[in-house]
Amino acid sequence: MISIKQRPVVLLGILLLLVAGSVYAYNVFRSSTTNALPEGLTTTTIKRETISTRVGSTGMARPNQLISLTWETNGKVGLVNAKSLDKVRTGDILVELDPESLDISILQAMENLPSALRSLETLKISDVKRTQAREELAKAQIELDKALENREQKNQLNASETNIEAAQASYLVAKANLAAAEEFFAFLQDKPEDDLTRAQVTAQLSMARKNYDWALWNYQWAQNKPLPEDIRIADANLKVAEAKVADAEREWEKVKDNPDPDDIVSARSTVNALQSQINRAKITAPIDSVVVESRLLPGDLVTAGQTAVVLMDNSRMFLDISVSEIDINNVKPGKQVDFSFDAIPGKSYVGTVTDISTVGRIDQEIIYFTVTCEISNPDMDIKPGMTAAATIAVDEVRDVISIPNTALRASNKNYYVYMIRENALHKIPVELGLVSDLYSEMKSGDLHEGDIVVTNPQIVKNAGAGK
Repeated sequence: MISIKQRPVVLLGILLLLVAGSVYAYNVFRSSTTNALPEGLTTTTIKRETISTRVGSTGMARPNQLISLTWETNGKVGLVNAKSLDKVRTGDILVELDPESLDISILQAMENLPSALRSLETLKISDVKRTQAREELAKAQIELDKALENREQKNQLNASETNIEAAQASYLVAKANLAAAEEFFAFLQDKPEDDLTRAQVTAQLSMARKNYDWALWNYQWAQNKPLPEDIRIADANLKVAEAKVADAEREWEKVKDNPDPDDIVSARSTVNALQSQINRAKITAPIDSVVVESRLLPGDLVTAGQTAVVLMDNSRMFLDISVSEIDINNVKPGKQVDFSFDAIPGKSYVGTVTDISTVGRIDQEIIYFTVTCEISNPDMDIKPGMTAAATIAVDEVRDVISIPNTALRASNKNYYVYMIRENALHKIPVELGLVSDLYSEMKSGDLHEGDIVVTNPQIVKNAGAGK
């Protein structure tokens, strides 16, 4: 038993033990909490996504064609048929000068053009007649040759006298053979049909009849002569053919030396020269296009060499960008390009790479190559000279485990992430595939869709956790 004097000492010991136990438990709890999840961690959930690597650059938009049309003479503006943003077709007259202000050479060309056109037309008609006459003469000569050949055939028998005699002899032999075969068959025709001798004689009779028919036809054909009516028709056709040739020759003689081919060339050159002079007094659209600059007004004075109208063929729009030698081999024709213009907020455009230069240029000690991209969906908001940012997708993987680059840590060229599982940190080694600016593809590793990873792993490192 504990005496009354000993009780205070025992109670003091128990109290000290309780205090020491509480301090130990508090320190253990504090230490375990700190090692599991350091304060200030940021996390994200692993997802399957599309990862792409891109090459970016800037360039200026340019149309398929940009044409400045200038005046070739002095004068005063008369009619203005097109204004800015008007769509025009090839051959449309855009601006004309006032006739009263035209140069004397243009006025003379206007006066002389009608007669020059008539002269050319006359020569062309004569040339057409000459060609037709030559063709008609050739046709008539062919018909005459046929008529002559047909008439000559009417002067001949179907066979010579010798051939007629031979045909007659063959006919008489065939006739005698047929009579003998018929007589022999009459002698045996009462025998049964399956009698061998009767069958042989029947076959001989059939052959004799065929030979007779052929010999008779040949003998009759050899004796034939053209009918008088056939000869009369052949003579008439020959006379008609001869008359047609004579008529065709007369027509050919009239036109064979007219016109001289050089006369037509000269007349056409005269017309073209006069028309060129007249065209100096107007501005004509050379292609289907859009007017992007037209500041002329009726009454304005213009001089030769002054710009009249600027046209743009915006059916196709391009952007030339510069890509460094480091990235150029990753860019291929046909790759998709995304465009954005600071001057056109809220709109995005797409296109493709159409051409890559084979020779680089040096700019501040860096070699660049020009890459031409075509904008697939251009509109009138895009104006020549506007600056655009172009981003080329050079590589892409779809539906892969995507790791934020901020979650990656490297050690001896190996990569790992910190994953939170069951309220604890786990260091997960990963093998990377395609790497973009923001995300990396996981090729292998114990990381799955839905896992939570730390995106500021430097805190874990500083805290000494994650082992």
